[in-house]
Amino acid sequence: CYFYDPFVKNFNKKICKKVSNLKILFRDCDVVVISPYLNKTSENLIDYPLLYLMKKNSLLVNTSRGEVVNETVL
Repeated sequence: CYFYDPFVKNFNKKICKKVSNLKILFRDCDVVVISPYLNKTSENLIDYPLLYLMKKNSLLVNTSRGEVVNETVL
């Protein structure tokens, strides 16, 4: 279990490992679930450079707004 959240400071390190950036998640995980709030910094947050890092048969689950993922490059 890996996660990225720049606002989370305290978490159970025995359950999950916090990574320093999204690139690590997209490169190493078989399933990536994204759920940020939609705002100016999260709009088109998931773009070509991140999607390109994903493994061939990995899954991207967006439980947020559609605008978080750049659907043109998806």
